[in-house]
Amino acid sequence: MAVLRDAFVSIEGDDLSAHVQSLDLTYESETVDDTAMGDAFRSNAPSLKSWTANITFHESISDVNGNLFAKVGDPAGVVCIFRQRKADDVGATNPSYTGTGIISSYQLFGQSVGDQHTVPVTIVAASDLVRATS
Repeated sequence: MAVLRDAFVSIEGDDLSAHVQSLDLTYESETVDDTAMGDAFRSNAPSLKSWTANITFHESISDVNGNLFAKVGDPAGVVCIFRQRKADDVGATNPSYTGTGIISSYQLFGQSVGDQHTVPVTIVAASDLVRATS
């Protein structure tokens, strides 16, 4: 069983890995109902693919905020690279995932007094997510 504890996150060439508290990268395919008259059960066909990254950062005004704030909603998107283990080379057991996404949300603050200042960021697909093993 693998433990995620050294993830690599690069956004627009900026390595923000040292600030990552949590990373959720989801790759999915929509489905469309293709059930025909006379079928006894519903059936589905694959449709469009998408990906979403939900990242919680320990806030750093110079690194996280300085790199992401102006890019929220940027129609050009941001190039994102994700890996499970930063310290290991890209390979069959540590693939790299690269895609261009739109930063759709960036919660600037919302904690209570005394809480660690963390900021959730959501990035949605603007291109395919490419998996590389070399």
